[in-house]
Amino acid sequence: ASAPTSELRLLYVGRLVEAQKRASDVARALCQAACELPGVTAALYGAGGARPAVERIIGAAGVGERVQLGGELLADQVQPTMLGAHALVLLSDYEGLPIALLEAMACGLVPICTPMRSGIGELVEHELTGLLVADRGDGFVAAVRRLRDEPGLWQRLSLAARAHAVKHYGELSAAQRWAELLSSLPNTAALREVERPWRLQLPPTHPAFAREDHRGPPIASGVLRRGRVLLGELRRKRSGR
Repeated sequence: ASAPTSELRLLYVGRLVEAQKRASDVARALCQAACELPGVTAALYGAGGARPAVERIIGAAGVGERVQLGGELLADQVQPTMLGAHALVLLSDYEGLPIALLEAMACGLVPICTPMRSGIGELVEHELTGLLVADRGDGFVAAVRRLRDEPGLWQRLSLAARAHAVKHYGELSAAQRWAELLSSLPNTAALREVERPWRLQLPPTHPAFAREDHRGPPIASGVLRRGRVLLGELRRKRSGR
């Protein structure tokens, strides 16, 4: 991403749902920032059950073209879209390890996120690789204002965010860690034969699945199969003498 000049572009990429993602609150936060801060624009991309509510919020805010709602991005559209923005907004209640956030940091976007116990803390350190906000209202707007107004802040956070993503989650880093793990495994484990039971003890047939529960082959077939197994073991023992 290139440094902002006359316009600071905010971006949300993810599911438009209320549970976890708080889509309506994200839309309100972006509209508030666009209304209160000249030169700030925003775009949301995604699909989900909260999309109609997000559309209503943007329409009622009177922000015009400053806040736009797009559809779900295809895989080859994600990077070009991110490279056209300056900050990624993620105001969820909880996350795992957000792939969209990781991709955005690799593109040099500055994360603006709510703090949480997992996921975000592995990627975003406040004032170092992004900004953490305590709320989705005035606290969020204050963080956006800082990115817009403080000289050098966006550039510093952008470089640090990208460096963190590449160092800890880049292809070379991941390959190196896998190689170290595999090389640390012992290769002297003794081989042993796998014990094969004479009979498998299956649970009783469930009435609801009786039509699909095809038990083992006929007894004669089982005897022949077991005989072949024993014959093979006998041959291997003789050949090993």
